[in-house]
Amino acid sequence: MITKGQNTTEPSTRDEQKSEPSETIFNSGGFELILSKDKYKCWVKMSKTSEGVMPEKTELLKALEDKKIAKDFINVEEINRIFDEYVFERVVLIAEGKPKKDGANSKVKYFFKTDIYEHLKEDDTGRVDFKEINLIQQVKKGEVVAELVPPEKGTDGITVMGEIVKAKDGSPVNLPVGLNTEISENNSNQLTAAIDGSVTLKRNKVSVDPVVVIDGDIDYSTGNVNYKGTVFVKGDIKAGFTVKSEGDVTVNGVVEDAVIEAEGSVVLKSGFVGRGTGRITSGGDVILPFAENQHIYSGKNVIVSDALLHCTIEADGKVTVSGDKSVIGGSIFARESIEVQSAGSQTYTKTVLSVGVKREIREKMEQLKIDLKNNKTNIEKVDKAVHVLDKVKLLKRTLPPKQQEQYNNLLAAKKKLLEEKNALAETKEELYETFKHLENAVIRIDRQIYPGVSIEFGNVKKTVQEETAGVSFRIKDEAIIELKETK
Repeated sequence: MITKGQNTTEPSTRDEQKSEPSETIFNSGGFELILSKDKYKCWVKMSKTSEGVMPEKTELLKALEDKKIAKDFINVEEINRIFDEYVFERVVLIAEGKPKKDGANSKVKYFFKTDIYEHLKEDDTGRVDFKEINLIQQVKKGEVVAELVPPEKGTDGITVMGEIVKAKDGSPVNLPVGLNTEISENNSNQLTAAIDGSVTLKRNKVSVDPVVVIDGDIDYSTGNVNYKGTVFVKGDIKAGFTVKSEGDVTVNGVVEDAVIEAEGSVVLKSGFVGRGTGRITSGGDVILPFAENQHIYSGKNVIVSDALLHCTIEADGKVTVSGDKSVIGGSIFARESIEVQSAGSQTYTKTVLSVGVKREIREKMEQLKIDLKNNKTNIEKVDKAVHVLDKVKLLKRTLPPKQQEQYNNLLAAKKKLLEEKNALAETKEELYETFKHLENAVIRIDRQIYPGVSIEFGNVKKTVQEETAGVSFRIKDEAIIELKETK
């Protein structure tokens, strides 16, 4: 027996139970056995009794046996340490099973660049070097473009009581077969190019697009271009002309009030200018040095090395502008984030930076609020009219034919209004789903933001009143908060 007055030693970190979910399975005679919820671990906590003694080691081993803790998983050295070093009032791990390990799911290994940021290189000033951007990744027919990494088998676990816990095997996935790609005849886990062309990942499918090269400008000498593959224009795209592509579009020259529609990404190496009739619509990223008075719609990110002047931009991902002038005028929307060097101007140029929810969704939400209010008002009006006729019916026991017809029409109208109310409630729930990620959205200004710039998170708006350097905006509890940026 151990008596009062003897010292205890400080336990090592292995003594800590931490915050794992657990339950006590035995508590008597001066010690407590604690079992983790998943039954992979068992701890003991020794306490002095009122007489100031600890139980014998044999009593602890007997309790472990009674609770069916398997001998193979009991750490005898730890139990000896408890009694040799007189470890009181500490939770000590004395038995540990083997946790199960679910197998990793199958995944796809790509043999080409799939992220736009892999294509971007910075020059000595820290800006994107447009001379080095090349989205066209050429492959030859038969070349392997992707390969399946097979799923892993799971490893079963064993609890401290010797019970087997079955693990899940990893789930298989299919090869992302897209346009002009095929599964290899020699290896069913490999995807190969069916033609020579430019390989891309679009809508989670690997495609190989044929490439058309326009040696000069797109103008009256070429007419509009509508191509199923990737388009590479060495010259300019003149005002009024259109380029449509089911792949990527790269333009070495200037785009002047033209229209570009691409299922893939768009790279302009010399900018996008004009009087405001130009438009880029891209299913992928849009990368360019600058744009003025133009419209850009991107299914992913918009990356600008210099400035956006009086433009309308919408991106389902991020908008990044790294030039000194950055954003002056216009409206910039990004679903995830906006990161610019500066925003607005000293002349209070109207500039809108909006994140989180597209304007069309916000407009639908505003209209929905009006519709819900009108629906509620109409239901109240119908209820009042029905209530009046109910009183008449109570007094006369029956309603005259005209009033009975009116009564029936009111009941029918209320039924229709209630159906409308339910439909509006469902629409509201669907629309609010789009607002859930707002707290993760951010607008970051690295250098200067000027008065008059409008900051918008969904329907919550704030106008900047003072010139501020280095600031970010987020939304919390339906209010826009301002955080100073630290370098």
